Amino acid sequence: MDSDPTKACGTPRVLEDVLEFSDRIAEGASVSYHLTCLAFNRCGTVLAAGCADGKVILIDFETRGLATVLKNEAPSEETTTAGAHRTQPNESSVAPAAPVAPVLPLGESGEGPSSKPADAETNAQGGVKDKELNEEEMKGKKLNEERKEGETNGSGSGNTATVTTNVAVADSAANVAPHCAPVTSVSWSEDGTRLVTSCHSTVDNNVLLWDLKSEKVMKTFALPEGVVSTEINPTLPLILANLSKGPPTLLKFDGSPSKRVQWKQEEQEEGSSNNNRCVGAFIERGTLVAVGKGSEIIVLRTSTSDVVSQTKINNMSGILGFSYEDSSGTGTLALNCSGKNKSSFVCLLKLKDGKQTEFSNPSGVGWTTLSQDGSALLCTSDPEHSFEHQIYIWDIEQKSLDFVLSCPDGPVYQIVQQPQHATVVSLAKSGKAYVWTKMFSENWSAFAPGFRELLSNEEYVEAEDEFDQAVDNKMDMDNEAYTNEKITIH
Repeated sequence: MDSDPTKACGTPRVLEDVLEFSDRIAEGASVSYHLTCLAFNRCGTVLAAGCADGKVILIDFETRGLATVLKNEAPSEETTTAGAHRTQPNESSVAPAAPVAPVLPLGESGEGPSSKPADAETNAQGGVKDKELNEEEMKGKKLNEERKEGETNGSGSGNTATVTTNVAVADSAANVAPHCAPVTSVSWSEDGTRLVTSCHSTVDNNVLLWDLKSEKVMKTFALPEGVVSTEINPTLPLILANLSKGPPTLLKFDGSPSKRVQWKQEEQEEGSSNNNRCVGAFIERGTLVAVGKGSEIIVLRTSTSDVVSQTKINNMSGILGFSYEDSSGTGTLALNCSGKNKSSFVCLLKLKDGKQTEFSNPSGVGWTTLSQDGSALLCTSDPEHSFEHQIYIWDIEQKSLDFVLSCPDGPVYQIVQQPQHATVVSLAKSGKAYVWTKMFSENWSAFAPGFRELLSNEEYVEAEDEFDQAVDNKMDMDNEAYTNEKITIH
């Protein structure tokens, strides 16, 4: 038990709060936000969340209240995208009115084996799976159709029709969804003034770059495939997007043209194709890019694309996702791997010495992350094989299961850590977010020095003069009443 809950070291033990939000859109009507992905800013004071209806909200984590809903205006002119179709202003899908930049893939195409078939669903490490979001995606489409119908038929004929139309128009005017599919990835910039959102969907392949000061979309990147996850470089104006097919894509949002980052492939395995999916992420403060291709981890320099290291992972067929932590100075990657026998496990890879350590959950692996101090591994059960809301905490040094966080809800889709405290937020299938924190003891005697707290009542025998008022019987010899001299009384 830790007496200081504000320290980032350690792991959570108890459930502190449940986050669920709704917003009033008209008199007597409100909309609930079904959360689908989460991300903290650098200070941990604001939590960004994507929703199933395509909206993006910001949560004040200190007060646990809804701060703002990012809105997007419908485009007034057609938008031309590189490698995508033209979007007319009267189409039912809501497209962001922002400049579109051309994109180029990161890495050589057609290299390495695929972690899974191209048409198979991918892991939740980059967001919620497509198969599990089909129902929410259809709800988003239906909501957009209702909005359009409400705007077209603004003058209802009956009382019921009038109320429904007013709610639809109010929702469309106040909370226009920036995406037309469930948002599955949000990422913050280092200074907290930019936000990137995307969807892992076939109907919305756009990556939106937000300016949080004006709460408007700065730029839109239209990609040829669904975007599994996105990440902003901490030091450079770059965005790394992992696609559902093919290699990752590097986007530049400072106006300069994007370029392809290539590396030399020494061996090309038989049966490789352009649809092989890779998983990439920035490491070492954005100076390096780690790419998971098949059963290998390739580390490249962000500026020159030179290969720094290339490591083969044992007993695996593909990398589904990973997280990075460098508090200990060794640079550790927590890899979510698919085994050769179709089982999933976690492999901890230290980049400096290449040491590999395997961990496996009884019910498979869903989402993985490392604690802030690098002493523990947090992973969830595979949503396909487990219907329980459980987070497994492994002691890395002892290589043993330390604790299991559990609550009565559906499977866990994602877990994120608060950067400044030992607090973890887990996202359930129900759209609720659960806040887990450390268990600590309350020390009330800290405000009373010398005071001893009792664990239970004790019998106390009072001394006879313990609480008597002390009387000073010493005579004041300076008083003239105690002198031997004669006193004249007038």
